[in-house]
Amino acid sequence: MIKQCVICDREFYSRTNAKFCPECSPRRRKTTVELGGLMKCEMCGKEIVRTVATKRYCAACHEFIRRHHGQKK
Repeated sequence: MIKQCVICDREFYSRTNAKFCPECSPRRRKTTVELGGLMKCEMCGKEIVRTVATKRYCAACHEFIRRHHGQKK
């Protein structure tokens, strides 16, 4: 089936429900996160090792957020 790319309006052939041509599709994919790499805690700036792709905080800040989440100021 001939489809039209949502990004560049180029026509391309696809058997699936693809919305993006082969040239635009890789640009849409999220960049992979390197596990084991160093990152900074978004709250305190301390350098930590990324163990999961969704990690954003060091252990201390994570515990603080977990304990205080939802409490009124």
